[in-house]
Amino acid sequence: PLRHYGTVALADVALTALFLSLHPLTLPWALLIFLAGLSVHALLNWGFALAAPPGYEAEFVPELERTLFFYEEVLHPTEATTALFLRLIQKRLAPLTGKRALDLGTGSGVLAIALARAGAKQVVAVDIVSEAVENTRLNLAWESEETRRRVVVGQSDLYEGLPALTDEPHPTFDVVVFSNPPFAEAPDPDFPLTYATAAGEHFEVM
Repeated sequence: PLRHYGTVALADVALTALFLSLHPLTLPWALLIFLAGLSVHALLNWGFALAAPPGYEAEFVPELERTLFFYEEVLHPTEATTALFLRLIQKRLAPLTGKRALDLGTGSGVLAIALARAGAKQVVAVDIVSEAVENTRLNLAWESEETRRRVVVGQSDLYEGLPALTDEPHPTFDVVVFSNPPFAEAPDPDFPLTYATAAGEHFEVM
């Protein structure tokens, strides 16, 4: 959360300068407004950090304008690839009104939330790792009822579990998002995060 204090500080400086330009004799009050802005931001972030379950951390995601929880063995929600896909969803794919989306390897659920907010009528978010499924459900619980209603979360090895999850023998989607395609041969059972990069025994690194 501390990495975002710079942005908040710049906003506070701008507001303080505007306040001083209108009321040049109120420097103490302007300084108080500046410090109050930083304090509120700090308290909100510390509050989320304290609310994080064991094994989770809280991180502010600017593209979603909210703090998300992420499990220590789940791909970080503010990695460069995730931020790139968030901007793609918000600026190139939206609006998704009436469309059905699939988020493969959902991880923390950040892209599933973005797809739902972009108007998708249904988002199916799956991951092979059970910790990621729980991570997605945790972050989804902090969304609006409308967003939660349109997101289905479950465990699946790519498409394998989709029929059971959707009650359809051959579910189809208008949009498929896969932000972290596998690039390794085998996962390490002791480190769930490696399942995000493992493609199976018949996979060959080129």
